[in-house]
Amino acid sequence: MEKDKETYQNRRNPILPLGHHIPDVEAHVMPDGMLYLYGSYDNQEDAYCSGKYHVVSTPDMEHWTVHGTALEGSRIPWFGDTDAPKYPGVDWSHPTPFIRKLFAGMEARAAEEKCAAEEKRPLPLLFAPDAVYKDGKYYLYFCMSDDSEGVAVSNRPQGPFENPVQLPCGGIDPAVFLDEDGQAYLYWGQFYSHGVRLNSDMVSFDRGGNRGWAGNGGRAFFP
Repeated sequence: MEKDKETYQNRRNPILPLGHHIPDVEAHVMPDGMLYLYGSYDNQEDAYCSGKYHVVSTPDMEHWTVHGTALEGSRIPWFGDTDAPKYPGVDWSHPTPFIRKLFAGMEARAAEEKCAAEEKRPLPLLFAPDAVYKDGKYYLYFCMSDDSEGVAVSNRPQGPFENPVQLPCGGIDPAVFLDEDGQAYLYWGQFYSHGVRLNSDMVSFDRGGNRGWAGNGGRAFFP
C-alpha cells in the first residue's frame, strides 16, 4: 500500500490544489496507460524548487494522484562531498553572447564566482527532472543546486527512485529521449545545450561522445 499519496478530482486548471507547486513538468504515458508528470516541487520561500520530488499521475485527465516522495536531495551521496567529481555546467573561458549580456560590466572571473556562490547553497535542492521507461525499469534523471546531475532507478513510475548515480556532466534541466531502435539519449544545459548517447545500462555514458552547442545571437538554449 502506497503511503502519503493524495487524490483529487478536477477537470479545470490548475489541475492541483494551490498547495502543490510542480513547475517544469515533463509528461509521459507509461506502459500502464496512465499519464505521469515529473517536475520540480516548489516549497521554499527564498529559493526555487525543494529537496524532494513528487510524481503526479492520472488515468483520465480528471482524477489526479500526488504520490509520496519520489526522491530526496538529502539522500544523494555526492552532494556536499568535497571529494566527489565536479563537472561545471558553464564554460566560462568561452562565454556565449547571452552570458556576456547577462553579466555585462562584470569580469568573467567575478561572474563565475557569483554563480559558484549561488551553487553552494546548503540545501540539497532538486531542480527539474525527466524520466523514461526501459526494459522493466524507470529511470529518473535529475539535477541539483550544486550543478551536478544524476539518475536514480525504480520498479514503479511514481518511485521511490533509489541507488542514485552521479553522471559525468554538469548543468540543469536534463531531458531523456528513447528512440524507436531502443537507443536512449540525454540532453541538458543552460546557456549551453548538450546531448549524448546513453549506454545500455541507462546510468552512464561516454564523455567523449558529448555533443555541445552554444547559444548564438544572444539566445540561451534549453533542452
